[in-house]
Amino acid sequence: MIALWGIVLGLVIGLARGGSFENLGTLRLRGLPLVFLALAIQILTFPTPWWSAPPLASAARAWHLISYALLLVFLILNRRLVPLWGIAAGALMNIIVIAANHGLMPTDPHALAASGNPAVAEALTATPGATSGNVIAMGPNTRLDFLGDWLYLPPWVPFGDSFSPGDLVLMLGVAWLLQHAMRVRGAGTPRG
Repeated sequence: MIALWGIVLGLVIGLARGGSFENLGTLRLRGLPLVFLALAIQILTFPTPWWSAPPLASAARAWHLISYALLLVFLILNRRLVPLWGIAAGALMNIIVIAANHGLMPTDPHALAASGNPAVAEALTATPGATSGNVIAMGPNTRLDFLGDWLYLPPWVPFGDSFSPGDLVLMLGVAWLLQHAMRVRGAGTPRG
């Protein structure tokens, strides 16, 4: 959900820098439905306050990796649009940690609880090695925890949640893309 803050930040910066929503409307991205499909898969595999067991929980590891594969295809299709490189960097950071942990994102239970998801934090700490959707509690058996979900926004912030450094970089990439598109007419039109 941190990506939503990237949208807000990008729009605010774009307007502050003299951009317009009209220019944003000229942004042309190839394979955009892949992004929406990847987000839908992520939402259906990630534990949220809306459901105790995510709908795709039984195969969350595979779906989690599939969602990032879809995002990578989208990024490759649009590789000439430089602001997407920030999104690619964040996605790559997340892919590395998720792949190193067999399809799961290591998550700090304290960050989950502090972000307003105490039930998920409790589920992860109840049994060593327990998972909830596409996350696992950070511990001695998880790898690259510094790339995992240890950052968080408190619950009083809209869409407060725990997130990873990769999510933060991805969010800044979204902001970069939007503010750029608002300032340049036809910012995403493929060349040649």
